[in-house]
This record gives sequence, structure tokens and C-alpha cells, in this order.
Amino acid sequence: MSKLKPMPNGKVTIKDVYEQVDKLREDIRETYVTKAEFTPVKACVYGFVALLMTTVLGAIIAQVVRAVQ
Repeated sequence: MSKLKPMPNGKVTIKDVYEQVDKLREDIRETYVTKAEFTPVKACVYGFVALLMTTVLGAIIAQVVRAVQ
């Protein structure tokens, strides 16, 4: 991102601010992902974490059952 360029008299005009806001919006569109693009990634990560937690919980239960017998 670039800083606002002051006019020769040292002031920033409204036009300069609008140009910078437009540039910022373009940067945001190019840099960040949308919610629709993120949803499949989120589902995969949640599924992997659920599988991992189920495995850990199953191992703990198996240890308890073995200890009781």
C-alpha cells in the first residue's frame, strides 16, 4: 500500500483519498479469499480435527478398558 501523496501546498485532497480507497479495495480483492473459497478448506480441516480427536479419545478409552481387565 502506498501513502497518500500530499499536494504541493502540503494538503491531501478528497480525490486523493478516493483514489487510495479504490486501490485498497483492489488490493483486498486480490489478496484475501472470499467466504465461498474458504468453506471447503474449513470443512476439510474440521473433518481432519474430528477424526484426530476421535482417534485420541478411542485410544484413551482402549487404555481404560485394558487397565480395568
